Amino acid sequence: GVVEGYGDGTYGMADPVTRAQVLKMAYRGADRAAAITANPGFDDVTSEDWFYSYIADAKSNGYVKGKLCEGSAASMCFFPNEPVNRYEAAKMVYAVFNDADYSDGRTGGCALFTGVFPDVKQNDWFCESVNWLAEIEAIWLDRGVSIQTSGVSGYEVSFNSQTLNYFGGNQVG
Repeated sequence: GVVEGYGDGTYGMADPVTRAQVLKMAYRGADRAAAITANPGFDDVTSEDWFYSYIADAKSNGYVKGKLCEGSAASMCFFPNEPVNRYEAAKMVYAVFNDADYSDGRTGGCALFTGVFPDVKQNDWFCESVNWLAEIEAIWLDRGVSIQTSGVSGYEVSFNSQTLNYFGGNQVG
């Protein structure tokens, strides 16, 4: 499956989705193995963490870059337990499904800009990701895409014969 519950058997329906959880869902949804285990170089990710292999592989393949750690001018962090916003989630899912390497300094932008969302501009670094998700109808465009609500908040979206479940109100959607 793409999504698992917590170790205590709960699902956490109203919990925000974290950066590490979205990355894991993307890997599992794309049926991609997290094979690289080299240290990703993030101060907040250790080899004992459940998400280590996903982050290590994603960093090695250029799917994620990380951010400067709070209060640091040089140390990098991934912030794995922080809630993910919509554009970060779109970028991670796009990168994993399309083997898109962002380590070369590419900043985004859209070669095939669709303009489907008025708040996504052609030069936004997440434009390519959001447009791809809209193109494959993984993002609700209010045009008949089947999205099923699930309990308190969230929804389920199916594409590429895989199902991704996003819960946590407006954190990912």
